[in-house]
Amino acid sequence: MSRLFGCFALAALLVLAGWGLAGCGRESGARAGSLPAGKAASSRTELVLASTTSTQDSGLFEVLIPAFEAAYPYRVKVIAAGSGEALKLGETGDADVLLVHSPAAEEVFMQQGFGLERRAVMHNDFVLVGPISDPAGVKDMKD
Repeated sequence: MSRLFGCFALAALLVLAGWGLAGCGRESGARAGSLPAGKAASSRTELVLASTTSTQDSGLFEVLIPAFEAAYPYRVKVIAAGSGEALKLGETGDADVLLVHSPAAEEVFMQQGFGLERRAVMHNDFVLVGPISDPAGVKDMKD
């Protein structure tokens, strides 16, 4: 695992942990990372994460969720869908945390009072790579 990916994964885990727990209650006296006395791991509270299929397909959750579940008394259930469907799950209360990529729809979701807090947790860029000689002639093209 590259150092950059490791740093990104740790940062995303911390954001996901804080964001996910913002709307979730905890039994009185329980601290983060501990299960209440007498609670087995199978009785953890379920945290439903509605996310885009692209994030699910990236493999990111395979890294982040086990670390999150080891640190907090929650079991994460991922529902992978398009951004619109994930936002609908949030509107109906069928998801606790949303990880979507539709800024305009997210703003409407928040303005309508469906969300508690909106944060940017990642972004992507598309990069075109080719030989210095630029045989395709793309170097001077505009967006």
